[in-house]
Amino acid sequence: MNKMKTLVFLMIGLMSGISWVHAGSNDAVQQLNAFIHNTQTLKANFSQILLTKTMASDSKPKSGLFYLSRPGLFRWSYLKPYQQEIVSNGKKVWFYDVDLEQVTVKTVTNALSMGPALLLSGKSEITDRFTLEQQPVVNGVAWLKLVPKEKIAGFQSIRVGLKNNVMTDMLMEDDFDQVTRISFSEIVTNPQLKPELFELQIPDGVDVIED
Repeated sequence: MNKMKTLVFLMIGLMSGISWVHAGSNDAVQQLNAFIHNTQTLKANFSQILLTKTMASDSKPKSGLFYLSRPGLFRWSYLKPYQQEIVSNGKKVWFYDVDLEQVTVKTVTNALSMGPALLLSGKSEITDRFTLEQQPVVNGVAWLKLVPKEKIAGFQSIRVGLKNNVMTDMLMEDDFDQVTRISFSEIVTNPQLKPELFELQIPDGVDVIED
């Protein structure tokens, strides 16, 4: 769950509405800027898997639905192999583990103070905190690698994959040479989304932990 939290808050930063980096000749940078500037809402299927340093799978894939509305509203609905909900209304973030019957609540401000999330929150130019490295285009997907200029515990780099000005993949490499990969499919940009998607209705009897 900690790795998923980090990736969730990276998404907050990427979709914060702040001018992220200046577009240049780098195709991946241009696509990322286009994605940020042109996408107000988004819905997609997602799959998540943990990979070893040889890029072999080290876990069963997780999958579900993802909804996003700028700035800072999102919902990750894990459907397989177990149910979880991660929901933000722009002020609070709820982490609901259905099997454990437990909800953890964080403020967005506290969540964004976590490691790389802060660096992508739009509070400073990304190039002040990260070195951007162009990666090879693979199967039509342009890749951009972000390496922090100052050491961040438990974290080495982020890679973002883009195609047709839409983000298709996010990868985060940790200090154990493991990579958490999230791939998006059936992506719809700028759909109409109901406001209630971004509020968690906590069922009766569920434990609530305020962080």
